[in-house]
Amino acid sequence: MTKNHIIKNKDVELLASIATGLRVDYGQRDLAWKDSPFAWIKTRPSRQIGKIGEDLVAGWCAAKRLNVIRSPKSDADRIRERQEQMI
Repeated sequence: MTKNHIIKNKDVELLASIATGLRVDYGQRDLAWKDSPFAWIKTRPSRQIGKIGEDLVAGWCAAKRLNVIRSPKSDADRIRERQEQMI
């Protein structure tokens, strides 16, 4: 701790120590995204990250000519539309 951040409460000191360790772990995880075309996604709020992921997968499916529709149930955001096979 620096002189500007003297912590007197033992529980807060413990939490600060744990946070310091986590910061190192998370910082290393962020480095894995450096120079990635997806790095910008990590800068977005979590609620947007899910939507971006959904849009990425929908775009990938569209490029592969897979029809994807919104799911009528809450257990999935989107589902692949069933296509009847021609006999």
